[in-house]
Amino acid sequence: MTNEEAREYCGELREQLQLADDDSLSFDDEKSFCIQSPTSYRDLAFVSRELAECAIDGGLLWLQLWYVGAEGVMEVGQHIIESMRKATGDSHDLNAAPAQLFAQGETLELQCALMQVLGNGWSGYLIPADAKYVFGFRTSHRFFCYSDSSSELDYLRSKFQPWLSIEVTN
Repeated sequence: MTNEEAREYCGELREQLQLADDDSLSFDDEKSFCIQSPTSYRDLAFVSRELAECAIDGGLLWLQLWYVGAEGVMEVGQHIIESMRKATGDSHDLNAAPAQLFAQGETLELQCALMQVLGNGWSGYLIPADAKYVFGFRTSHRFFCYSDSSSELDYLRSKFQPWLSIEVTN
């Protein structure tokens, strides 16, 4: 999806989810917590799997800053995502279409894409299809879990329990 298509998609979600002019997402009565992304490949794979399973019915991965990072590494992540697209007949590069809609049953594909996002420190959002919560990724190798529901955040904390020891407050 292009940025415009991603904005339209987000605009059709729950009323409580707001899209600002700078393409940031928030909830009316937002609650959140933050986790430092793991650095080991194994932990990265496990965290990415948990994130993908939080979007079991599909969702939108919207990259907003993916073209920065260590030269020779960042290009690999971009190539992996673009190659995944080509395998399904989609020839759009990330510059033209920085968002990807994942369908129900594409959790492995989403996990692979999330490994690139977390591993490279790209910023963007994962918006599950039901939009009960949103994940915000930052270039500081952190991700935020946002919701307007305390019970949803409790659910997310339970899923990410192994990584809460590296939870950060900002």
